[in-house]
Amino acid sequence: TKAKSNTEINADAISPVFSHRELWSSSLLLTPDGQDAIISCHDDFFEAGSDVASTVTYQCHYGACEFSDEKVDRMLRDGVKLAKASVEKFSTKHERDEEKIIRKCSDRFVAASIGCYGASLADGSEYDGKYRTIHTE
Repeated sequence: TKAKSNTEINADAISPVFSHRELWSSSLLLTPDGQDAIISCHDDFFEAGSDVASTVTYQCHYGACEFSDEKVDRMLRDGVKLAKASVEKFSTKHERDEEKIIRKCSDRFVAASIGCYGASLADGSEYDGKYRTIHTE
């Protein structure tokens, strides 16, 4: 079968609801359905020829949504785990595929997506540098 283009992948994608706007796509890490959507997207991009899966954690920061540090740690680990699982799934699926034999698991990568502090504020400050004042007690 012919690999899908980026446009086709986006057209097929389920439009998930981000449960926490300030987390954007990172909020998908919070639910099984969201995690399934992440894996499905990784799978589609690998089938289309991508070599890299992002951890979908750009907006995931300590202090975001008043989550505990433990919950943020878990989200960051889950993002890596999902991307690695997709790499392994793709490699296992195609380990005997003549067309893709040259591109082994070692040819696929997981990129940790880490946004700047301004990204966690979800107010555009990562673009203009105008960070709001945060008070802690």
